[in-house]
Amino acid sequence: MDHLSKYHVIFPLKQKTAQEVAEKLQERVLSYLGVPKIFHSDKGREFVNELLHALFHQCGGDVLFVRGRPRHSQSQGLVENGKKTLESTLAAMKAIGENTPWVSWLPRIQYGLNVTVQESIKETAYAVVFGEQPQSSFVPG
Repeated sequence: MDHLSKYHVIFPLKQKTAQEVAEKLQERVLSYLGVPKIFHSDKGREFVNELLHALFHQCGGDVLFVRGRPRHSQSQGLVENGKKTLESTLAAMKAIGENTPWVSWLPRIQYGLNVTVQESIKETAYAVVFGEQPQSSFVPG
């Protein structure tokens, strides 16, 4: 999640390895939004490694890596809140009888989060990133 705009990019990981994280970041984030100025993570090995440093460098970015304390969710507040929202949304969709695999729900959950006004910035993440409101806040599905 982008700290300024609150823009979410959500994708599943099968194994949560450094290689998989790097591939998914390149495929789902860097290819669309470019290289971040700051990359904030916990101290998990999938985030703190030479592979990510090399990836960002290869993409032309001078990225500042900021690491929170391991297993200390308070130092990761924004991301932890986002995870809780994602988990509760997934649980709600399951409870109403969505019978498709949970992975298929992620794009519409992501869109829904990005077109919802964020209280802290009084704006949608979509508008902050793209400079205009979405044509529709309708979340398909």
